[in-house]
Amino acid sequence: MSQPKMRLAMNRAEELQSGRNDYWKANERGTTAAIGVWNSLEKKLTIRIGINGSGAMPENFALREGEEFVQAAGHAEEGILNNLKEHEHAIFGAASRNFCNETCHPMILDPENLNVNTVEVGGAGIRGHQPQNSPYTLFWSPKG
Repeated sequence: MSQPKMRLAMNRAEELQSGRNDYWKANERGTTAAIGVWNSLEKKLTIRIGINGSGAMPENFALREGEEFVQAAGHAEEGILNNLKEHEHAIFGAASRNFCNETCHPMILDPENLNVNTVEVGGAGIRGHQPQNSPYTLFWSPKG
């Protein structure tokens, strides 16, 4: 997987997160994820954007061409991954906060959840490492 795509996901997640205002201190306390999803049927890549919680897309989010917002309950990464369709594969992604150890990190480490063969994780989170979080904020499929 190319570094520019992973860096793009990280930068986009952080850019959107830093401007969040959908609840008090959302920009500091929330999480935003950007995940590249390949549709093997349509041969199309989209960037899925998700936030923590089941709320609607924050009003100040301006999606770019090729981006889609996923409104889903749970953590930012969890909501996107739980909404993948049969022919969709999460081939890279990033979150504005390190993946949580309880839910998201295990989901990402299980390639079946991403609909890929293998997955690798890395990157240091911009918002730092907390005891409940893994040291990782990026993932990618080497064959993606």
